[in-house]
Formats: sequence, C-alpha cells, structure tokens
Amino acid sequence: MAPVRAFATGALAAALLATAFWTTTDPDVAPELIRRGFLLALAVAVVPALIAGRQALSGVPRWAWAVLLADLVLRMLSATLALDPLSAWIGGSERGLGVFDAWAWTSIALFCALLCTRADQALRQSLRVALGAAMALAVVALLQACLSWRHAAADLPLLRPGATLGNPNFLAGVLALALPALLATATRGWPASAGAGLLLSALVLTQSRAGLIAAAVGSALALILRYQRRGFRWRLTASILVGATLTLGWLGTHSARSDSVAIRLALYGAAIDSIQHPPGLVDIDGNSDPHQALRPWTGYGPDNIEPVLTRQRDPILNRYESQGWDRLADRTHNRWLDRWIELGTVGALLGLALAVLPLLRGLRIWRQTRVSPEARHWRIRLAAAGGCWVAYGVDGLFGVPNAALDLLGALALGVLMAPWVPDQNRARTEAAELGRSGRVAWWLGFAWALAVGPAVARWHGEALPPPDIEPMPGIAQVSQQRRYSALPSLYALEQLRAADPELAAMELDLAAWLQAAGHAVRAAPTLPRSWHLLGWIRQRTGDRPGARQAYLQALSLLDEAQSAGQPGRDEAMKRIAAADRLQPLDPSTAQNLLSQARTQLEAVPEVARDATWYRSYAYLRARQGHLGDAIGAYQHALVLNPGDDASRSNLERLQQVGADTGDGGHPGDQAHNRHQD
Repeated sequence: MAPVRAFATGALAAALLATAFWTTTDPDVAPELIRRGFLLALAVAVVPALIAGRQALSGVPRWAWAVLLADLVLRMLSATLALDPLSAWIGGSERGLGVFDAWAWTSIALFCALLCTRADQALRQSLRVALGAAMALAVVALLQACLSWRHAAADLPLLRPGATLGNPNFLAGVLALALPALLATATRGWPASAGAGLLLSALVLTQSRAGLIAAAVGSALALILRYQRRGFRWRLTASILVGATLTLGWLGTHSARSDSVAIRLALYGAAIDSIQHPPGLVDIDGNSDPHQALRPWTGYGPDNIEPVLTRQRDPILNRYESQGWDRLADRTHNRWLDRWIELGTVGALLGLALAVLPLLRGLRIWRQTRVSPEARHWRIRLAAAGGCWVAYGVDGLFGVPNAALDLLGALALGVLMAPWVPDQNRARTEAAELGRSGRVAWWLGFAWALAVGPAVARWHGEALPPPDIEPMPGIAQVSQQRRYSALPSLYALEQLRAADPELAAMELDLAAWLQAAGHAVRAAPTLPRSWHLLGWIRQRTGDRPGARQAYLQALSLLDEAQSAGQPGRDEAMKRIAAADRLQPLDPSTAQNLLSQARTQLEAVPEVARDATWYRSYAYLRARQGHLGDAIGAYQHALVLNPGDDASRSNLERLQQVGADTGDGGHPGDQAHNRHQD
C-alpha cells in the first residue's frame, strides 16, 4: 500500500474511534464540534491519497462527480449569501463546521471509493474498526441501563442510554447503521448472532423509534441483497420486520413520548411554512434581507436555520420551553427539510439525487455480480453499503446529524459509487504488501487525526464563541453577531437583567438596549421570553404603558400554548385576542368580549378546573384589570401543580408590577377598572 494511502487509512481508523468515544469535560467546547474536527482532519489526510489515485477515481460515475461538485458549489454560494456568512462557512456554535463539513464528507466518500479499487484489505480493516466501535458503544449503553435500576425501583422512566455519544438518538443512529453492515458481512454462527443481538438490545434501550425503523429497513435490504436463496432471505427479512413492528408497538405503549412528537411536528410545520411562505427577515438595525428574492432558490445558508424556525415558531412550543424543553431550535429533526432551508429548492433537489442515484447504481451492479461467482465479495460489500445507506436516509428523516453517523454514511456512499473492478487479485496483493514504511505512515495518520481534531474545535471556538457561554457582551458586540437571529439579543438582555436588574449603571446605552429588545420581538414574535424582556426594559426606562402591553402579550402567548387542544379555552382566548385588537378603537365592545370570555371559562364545572384552567382565568382577570383575582388564580394553579414554573414566573411578574404601581394594580389599570363587569 502506498504511504499516502496508509496515512489516510490510519486517519480513518482514528476518526472512527474518536467520533465514537471522544468526550470532553471542557464546558467551553461542545463534544460534537471536536468530533467534527476529527472528520476535517481525516479529510485533509485523504487529499494526497485522492491525488495519487486520481486515475482509479476516473471510474466513479460522471453523475456522481456532477452531483457532489454541484452540491459543494451551491453550499459555497449559499454561504456567501447567507444571513450570517461566518457561521455558514465555519459552522454554528455547537453543531458543525459549515461548508467545511460538506467538503470533508465528500472527500471521505471519495476516499472510500478509492479503497474499493486499490486497497480491499484496508476497507475490511476499516469495517472491523467501525463494527468494533459500535459493539463497544452497545456494551457501554447496556452498562448504563443496568446502572439505572434505581429508576425502575422508584417508578421513574428507564434511563435512555447514550453511551459516550451522550445523546440516545446519536447512539441509535450509529447502531442502526452498524446492524445492516454486520448482518451483510458476518458469516453464520454464534459470534455474528451475538453481535447482532448486542447491537439490537442497545438499540431498543435507546427507545429511538427513528433508529429502530432505520435499522429494520436497512437490515431488510442488506439481507435481501446478501443471500442468494430467495426463500431463506425473505423469511429472515420478514422476521426482522415483524420483530421491529412489535418492538415499535411496545415502545408506543410504554414510552410514547408525545411531547417529543409534538415538538417535531411543530418544527416540521415551521419549516414547511417557511418554504411555502419565505419570511421577511430583518436584522438588528431594522434592515431587510437584501437577498430575500433568492432565498427560495439558494436558501439562507448552512447553519442558518434558527432565525427561520424562530420567525415561524409555533406558539405550542412555548409550553415546552416553559418546562425546560426546546429553547430555540436550530434543526428540524429532518435532514431534507434542513437542507431545503439552508440551500433552497436547488439544494433539496440535489439532496434527492444524492439519496437515490447511488442506491440505484449499487442495485444495478449487484445484479451483475449475481452472474459472476468471483464477484461474491462485491455482492457482500454492496449489501452492507446499500443497507447502511438506506438506514442513514431513514434516520435522517427524523433524527439530528452527528459526526459518527455522518462518517458511516460517507463510507456507505463511497462503496456505492466506487468503480466496479471484478478482478481484485491485484488490489489484494497490493494491499498485502504494506511494508515498514506503510505501517509507519498508518500510525502517523492515526496520530494526525487525534491531534488535529481537538485543535480544530479550539480554533472554531475562538472564531465563533458560543453566545450562551461568553461573558456579558456589550451592545456593540450584540449587533455584530448573527444579526438576523434573536439569540444574541436574548442572551445579552438576560445577562444584563441578571447583572443589573434596575439598569442603574450610568454607562448603559438604554436606547441601544431597547433596540436589541425590539429586534428580539421582531425575530421571535411568538416567543413569550422576548416580550417579557421587552416589557422589563420598557418598565425600567419609564414606559409603563408599553411595558404593560409587552407583559400582556407574553402572558397571552403562554396561555395560548397551555390551552391548545381545549375548545372552551380556545374560544375564550380568541375573544380575548379580539378584545385586545378592539380596545384602542372600541373599548366598550372589547370589555363585552372579555365578559363573554369570562362567562365561558366560569361555565366549566369546578371539579373540572385544572391548573391550566386557572392559568387561563388568571390571564383574563389580569386583562380586565383585577390584579387580586389574577394573583389568586395563579396561586391556585400552583397549588394544583407546584412544578408549573410558568405560573410561578407570571405570578411573580404581576406581583412586581403591582408593587411598582403602589396601588395593587397594573400600570394603566385605572382605565380598565371603569369597565368592570
């Protein structure tokens, strides 16, 4: 094996292990960024091998070159026109490395295609490393589940293990790709059965429905392509699908996780809405997006999803945010929708081509291998790659990208688009002649990847610090970071409120901070937190009517989320919303609507009044100016549900506003009190 290929192969082995097991206790660096750094280090390591093997790569189909090149060019164009070009080129603060991620993924896939033609032994070795890492992750997951026996004893939900990856869904994706590869490549016998059982057991413990579906579909395809005997392979495939269906049914009964489903559906809805009706985004200075007309075609840029989803945010997500779920999503949990937002319609079409064409080519070559006994290793290889690629696609419809999963997906793509070389004798001889220089190069590549990966993460942290970890920024810094996103303004305002709740510092530029609060409301119009911060800063600057309006809007959004799916409260809240609109024009009609809403709520029998009812009633009485009734209703809601943090914060907010007025009412309540019902 040439030293450059040995170097790249060693880096590949290091990346497979590091993306699976590397952890960090440094709070300033996200583990996923370090893992992405390993992929970038691997991509740099494979460049010399790709140059040296360019003649062998000429057998890669032209359509593959065209799609991969078009995807990279589109990403660079989209990054140049992105809402935030810096994060588009080098990645966001936690998820990835932007355009560099795409380049690394493409380079790794091409290197795997090169290994298929020149170094069959190196490819087998990489497969063994990948499967060994997956099984080790499964063992760690099983140990974590065993150590969580206290949860079952205390009647708590069973811990969902994430092994060293941290996230159960990350682990499920990796296991879902490893299972088809193992079933396709392993020989019959108890070691293969034990390995498959180990992977499947850990996968079930993650309780990931997407992972189970991906593993079932991918394994079924791998078995169909792997075995020649039609009856045997169909019986085996049917057994896997039936078992997966029964397991999914059991999970649906014992671990429905309806909140997770609701969040995903809300994010899908926001993404589809933004695709159908592109939002008119405005930066912190009030300037409109200059490339708005191009967004449907070129997208908003890699890693620039959050401003779009936040602008189209479904108010139902506020319920989960008040319970600690889903702060502001920067992914939709659907790779195709993410790609559509990032790269526009052109990127979505390229994504479809990249998903379907490699699989079709793999199936076409598989048909040719059926009549060629000497090509058995190709048939096995295509079965494993086809199953992994399908599992990768299915998991991408519901999951979140991660480095370990993307690395396995790149390897599967490389096999599917590799030139078919039926006679592998020369390649195997070349692979066997590694030599001393090749072994040294292999270990140098291994050390290179392990050294460069963390260095990339440190460089990324210096270039783009996470906004929720850095010290309290000045207003000038806020206006420079992600100008279309609400996050910098929200973080800065929350830190300012914690450090100086009375805004007593003389050097504060209150007009600039008001501008930041106004931008947070424009960028996140359905987020109660943004309205609450606007109300706070208006209150501290003396604009009490404006503060009251902002506070009421925050309460309205919270109550809208809590009353979702309850027709009586929905109708009452619609009347309250209509009253808000009519108040400046026709106060009398507005008060009549409020009275009707109160009648609807009070018609609910007392035995049926839950904590959510008292929250709705508290908002109504606050809107009518009856602060005492509102406070009493919130207190009753907390008696019924002591863990209701939203009611607690609303109660404290109303008590604070009442104390500021000195008369026990809201600012401006005197005018409302003239219309008591």
